[in-house]
Amino acid sequence: MADSSSPVSVRREGGAGPSAAAVIGAVAVFLILALWRAHAPTLWNDEVMSISFARRSWYGLLHGAASDRVHPPLFYALLKVWIRVGGEAPLWLRLLPVTTAALAIPAAAALARELRLSRGASAIGLFLVATSGYVVYYGQELRPYALLLLASTFSMAAFARALREETRSAWIFLALVNALLVYSHYFGALVIGTRAGSRLLLIGVLPTWPHSANWGYFPSGGLGLVLLILIILVLTGRL
Repeated sequence: MADSSSPVSVRREGGAGPSAAAVIGAVAVFLILALWRAHAPTLWNDEVMSISFARRSWYGLLHGAASDRVHPPLFYALLKVWIRVGGEAPLWLRLLPVTTAALAIPAAAALARELRLSRGASAIGLFLVATSGYVVYYGQELRPYALLLLASTFSMAAFARALREETRSAWIFLALVNALLVYSHYFGALVIGTRAGSRLLLIGVLPTWPHSANWGYFPSGGLGLVLLILIILVLTGRL
């Protein structure tokens, strides 16, 4: 059996995940698909609502997001800054979700590396992401869904890293990413809760699972859930 420090083992570990060429190629394919007709001037009702929130003062933006009770204010805040930089031309507006969705591809590549997927499997996975009709469609829409995709994928990569390294810094980093996930979209709590449920399942099915892998996730995931509870209390006027 080869020692973990052997050159063969190191080469195999370094070869895990997609190559840089695969990542760049997948991003290029996605941009070609997402930018097609992205300049169309028509915006539908929810997209117009996003612009309406972004045009308000910072206080008005936060108050409007609270009255929305569906989406957190992070996307609207990013859109407000985006509009200040480049204006409200349809193509420029849609470049925000397109760019956000495109960044989800490198995040998926990081997840593939953490999972030690082969280069071939990783490249196929990135190609499927880049050509997904859902990713392309919601990557063009001026709503928080592309941000949710990016934050969810990045959170999964951080989760896999925390399980692999089992260090305090990795768990703290995961907690921060989970907080970002919750503020990108409230559905991010479902991602956190699903992973917490998987930890509980492994504890029951595999009692010999390492203790850090069993319990280390709950404080980091708990931060995001606590923030979600606080947001709900604020929005319902109970805090």
